[in-house]
Amino acid sequence: MKTTNRVVLGLVFMFVVHFSMNYYMGERGVCLISNLNDSNVTLILYKNNTFKISMFWNHGSDNFLGSYELKPILS
Repeated sequence: MKTTNRVVLGLVFMFVVHFSMNYYMGERGVCLISNLNDSNVTLILYKNNTFKISMFWNHGSDNFLGSYELKPILS
């Protein structure tokens, strides 16, 4: 297989994965988006009690996914 074919197939694969993940994340419904202290970190809370933390760098980004639970504050 030629190198150009491998590169094109790799790019197509990354394109499909990227847009399928964006579709999956968009289907959840956003509860809150917050840019933390005008930094390169964004916190997104979804209605199904999951979150996404994105850290943006000059040459990429890191994403952390998980779940959260809201608890009342006891005074």
